Amino acid sequence: MTTAIIGTGGIGSVIARQLASGGETLRLASADHESARTLGRAVLGEGRGRVVAGGGAPGHGVRNHVG
Repeated sequence: MTTAIIGTGGIGSVIARQLASGGETLRLASADHESARTLGRAVLGEGRGRVVAGGGAPGHGVRNHVG
């Protein structure tokens, strides 16, 4: 299953880390694309889950594996 986290600030980051610690695949989306990428790299660096970054308006987001 993939869980989308919309917003990668304080609350979104905590939720993402908790879900990833259980092995959940995450799709991160944020108005700040770099914030989503940074969180994705941090979660992967902790050896947790799988992260796919996304963001922006539908159809205009970046959908790459973060790593």
